[in-house]
Amino acid sequence: MNQVVRDALAQRQGPIKQATDWVFKNSRTGAAICDVKKSFAAACKDAKIDDFHFHDLRHTFGTRLADTGADPFVIAEIMGHSDLRMTKRYCHATDHRKQGAVERIADYRAPENCHKIVTTEERKVG
Repeated sequence: MNQVVRDALAQRQGPIKQATDWVFKNSRTGAAICDVKKSFAAACKDAKIDDFHFHDLRHTFGTRLADTGADPFVIAEIMGHSDLRMTKRYCHATDHRKQGAVERIADYRAPENCHKIVTTEERKVG
């Protein structure tokens, strides 16, 4: 959890007074909310988003981590994967990231990274 999320939760909930306080609780009963499926489905319906499932958020999270340039091993650790093949299933290359990779090739063209281009005729003479 990053600081932005901590701040949002603290603002929403107020300071937690004791270890047994729930972060998400039913406003009528005060009991813990343990399942967000109905709320998530209602939010998707209100937003007119079709065919989106709660688990899709893991794919979005993995992809966004990769977009920031996070190391695949770090992504795997954060997501709880023991195998990078599973992480690969969650981290999808975005057009923006692919375009950025192609653009970075221009920086690689520095003289210390490039060999002198020599024509066949020059090779024969040399």
